[in-house]
Amino acid sequence: MRVAIVADGPAQAEVDCSRNPLVLAGGLRELGHDVRLLVVEDAPPARGGTVPEAPDPDAVVPLAPARAGHGLASLAVPPDVVLSVGLSAPIAAAVLAESLGVPLVVSLPAAFFGSCPPAHGYGRLVCRHLPCSCLVVECDRHRLAAQALGADPHRVFVVPPGIRLDGYGDPRSADADRDESRGVAADPLRVLFDASRTSAEEQRFLEGVLTRLARERRRNIRTVVRVAAANGSGAGSAAELWRDRPDTLVVASDDGAKIANLFAGSDLVVIPSATADESVTALRAMAAGRPLVAADCPSIRDVVSTARYGVLARPGWTDEWIDKLDYLIAERAVRLHIGRSARARVETAFSLPQTLQQLDDRLVAVTATWRYDVVGQPAMD
Repeated sequence: MRVAIVADGPAQAEVDCSRNPLVLAGGLRELGHDVRLLVVEDAPPARGGTVPEAPDPDAVVPLAPARAGHGLASLAVPPDVVLSVGLSAPIAAAVLAESLGVPLVVSLPAAFFGSCPPAHGYGRLVCRHLPCSCLVVECDRHRLAAQALGADPHRVFVVPPGIRLDGYGDPRSADADRDESRGVAADPLRVLFDASRTSAEEQRFLEGVLTRLARERRRNIRTVVRVAAANGSGAGSAAELWRDRPDTLVVASDDGAKIANLFAGSDLVVIPSATADESVTALRAMAAGRPLVAADCPSIRDVVSTARYGVLARPGWTDEWIDKLDYLIAERAVRLHIGRSARARVETAFSLPQTLQQLDDRLVAVTATWRYDVVGQPAMD
């Protein structure tokens, strides 16, 4: 099947998650589909106003909503379906699908339903008025929100985000190797904090929690702070905040393998942010088989649905965070139990192959019921 993916842009931090259009395109190609990736941008077309007729299949083709003809010119063979991925992509994808006479599938990102969603009118336009065959959302909470914006309940389907598990290995063997190498219980526990999306205020809150935990509860911990390498200002601000703290290491990396190693090499993961969407961070901790203490907010609850998969604490409640962190640090058996349950949960509900297969089922179902124009550009298979 030929699939045209219209996305906001390929450069995203989720290098190991289905939210990244490059990961999505590569996964669909592995399933046997012919995939073209077109990126929505406002830049003018190339000199001469043309796009190569048959570009490299792995190349990313720019697409502007008002100049969908340039996207059409980049498709040597018309697709069977157009898939929209991102906040800004649905309009350009709808123009492309209508021009070709093929079905449109709109995948709504988590940001569409986040703490700073788009304007209500844009939400109703996409969910109710856009001529799409179906809407794809990440969880039941998003499904209900889309229906509240006017989406047809029979055309909204849940496809959870998928994380690539290859780099995380087997948590059980990693735990055994760590225990053998550590040897003594006095060695510090490694607490991982991903600060790539966390505000400075929330970072200061966590720094205060960890400082009190070490001073008042006398816990021997080593903090590893991960920042995004692509964001120089963010990396600098995080280093400025954490550099004076003892037993703290700041790591700047966007490489998927290095990120997986950071999570797999930790004993505990903390997510203090209740304002940013940290669901991918939670999925990485679960994929590594590591227990996590996270802020109790809707985006985390979409992934950590019960206490079997992680511990939730109210944002800003310092004493509650200290108590729950202290309990997990003291109880190794509880950490192992939560970590292994979380890994099993990711394998059964949030792995990348399962997400790709569910999305593939949606795309196949849409094309199977679509009445293609025999005379027009798209030919019937």
